[in-house]
Amino acid sequence: MSSMGSMANLARMIPGVAGKLSDAHLSEAETRLKVFKSLIQSMTPQERAKPELVAASSSRTSRISKGSGRKPSDVASLLSTYGGMRDQMAGLARMLQLKSGADGSPPSMEAINEAARAAQAAGGMPPGGRKSKEAAWREAQQAAKKAEQPAAKAAAPKAKGFGKR
Repeated sequence: MSSMGSMANLARMIPGVAGKLSDAHLSEAETRLKVFKSLIQSMTPQERAKPELVAASSSRTSRISKGSGRKPSDVASLLSTYGGMRDQMAGLARMLQLKSGADGSPPSMEAINEAARAAQAAGGMPPGGRKSKEAAWREAQQAAKKAEQPAAKAAAPKAKGFGKR
């Protein structure tokens, strides 16, 4: 992937993504990829095939972090990111399998969008960049309810800083 250029260049090639991601987010993602790459290169082929081996052994975590010049918390971050992505992809695959045609034909775009919405509602996928009209309407309703609350709560003095008054 690195031979294809920077993350910013790749993002510019994807329709609809170019203006939505800031350069700061892209550079942070590129930095994380470099860290993850160094960690993965410090793993044995067996650990690459079964990441749960690393999670179950603190000595493996320590060896990988020392071998890559990183912290053990970076190894934990890699494992949690991998686990989350694996779960999301498995959930999406199950949803798409359920939505595919009876004859084995691939699902329609409507079925894919419906599966993504269901996975997001179940907490399996992060929200997308654009809000639906329903979500925007719900947020506006919640904001209106908060604005209608009695002014007594808003008038109460607030503590400043971290210490006691």
